[in-house]
Amino acid sequence: MWAAMVTAIVVVAGARAAAGETHRWTVAAYLSGDGDLRATAERYMATVAAGANQPGWAAAVQIDKTGEDGQCGAGRHAWTWSEGQRWLRSDSVPGSEGGVNMGARETLAGFLQWVRQQAPAERYALIVMGHGTGLTGWSGDVTRGLTSSGVALDTSAGGDCLSVSELAGGIEDGFERPGEPGLDALFLDCCYGSSLEVAYELRGGVRYMTAVPGELPNPGLPWQEILSRAGRQEAAGGRELVRICLQVVAEHNRGQDRPASVTGIDLGALGRASERIGSFVRLAETCMPEMAPAITLAHSQAATWGSQRELCDAAGLLAGIAEHAGERGVALAAQAAAEAVQASVIGRVGELSDRCRGMGVFFPGKLTDLPDGYDGEAYSFTGASGWRSFLGSYLGRLHELLQRTAQYEETEGGV
Repeated sequence: MWAAMVTAIVVVAGARAAAGETHRWTVAAYLSGDGDLRATAERYMATVAAGANQPGWAAAVQIDKTGEDGQCGAGRHAWTWSEGQRWLRSDSVPGSEGGVNMGARETLAGFLQWVRQQAPAERYALIVMGHGTGLTGWSGDVTRGLTSSGVALDTSAGGDCLSVSELAGGIEDGFERPGEPGLDALFLDCCYGSSLEVAYELRGGVRYMTAVPGELPNPGLPWQEILSRAGRQEAAGGRELVRICLQVVAEHNRGQDRPASVTGIDLGALGRASERIGSFVRLAETCMPEMAPAITLAHSQAATWGSQRELCDAAGLLAGIAEHAGERGVALAAQAAAEAVQASVIGRVGELSDRCRGMGVFFPGKLTDLPDGYDGEAYSFTGASGWRSFLGSYLGRLHELLQRTAQYEETEGGV
């Protein structure tokens, strides 16, 4: 399929056939195409290869897909430039004879190391395409066989999923730059990726990213046009590449029955956002009995989404709390947190609703206990900002009120 969409290439295998050159950009795509995403993964490979078909740009793909015979196979392909010619190198994935687990940190790291060897560049971008399962694995349509939550669900590996911490670790291992961003831009082409928890986890290895708040309609984003335009406009950095992505998606959405909703995020701004949220949380927890009604009202007015409405628009929620809080200090802290969250949003296209500002945060859509998987081990944001503690205090207050109500009704009923 992709062969018809690229031109002037020399196909090589085995040892590298040319010394190559350092490209301005290398766009890597990590495509988990098991099951119903096989055609989408193939389309992504074709459009990424075609979009990067311009001097100075390289493309590299690892694709894992289920064949017509039901067997899974994985391969790597790199399109590079050397001495005015475009070269295509195709390799098998090490260990693929027994199946490749796209949900493993080491699989992603190995691919990125291969990318750096085969397609060296001044700047790197990474597209991750697969089923996103939400922060706690609650996405009802893909949880069959699910063993963890995150992105790039691999059904052939027992339902393993590349968790956000594994994604962050794979990027760090792949670029071998601890504490320094190796990626100028990351594009999470999966459902439920635009959240504070996800973005905060990735801030150490990525400068800018796009992600989808809710569901990403098939067939995904128009990568051939995104990359072609980025080349024509000589995108100089990750922020510009993200802006071009948003522009093209906005144009592509016109006339679509299911337009894509995508958010661009500056990950360097998330440290401040977490600090501001932490300041609000500490104040709110000191007066939770008084704050709980304002939080409930703000949540009812904010945009929510997810298979169980477990994601809530973060800036909208905090701004609503600021509006309804009776205590001035808490209100000011909530407003500062809302503004800090919004400052991290480069832009957004598409609408989950007219109240969505682009980035979600976990907030149970019904009165329940916090899931075990929502903790500091999975998402460091929960501890750094105190958000899990805040949710626990709030839900604890609601449980307390329900118990009091039940006791009162029991007492009244016995009179």
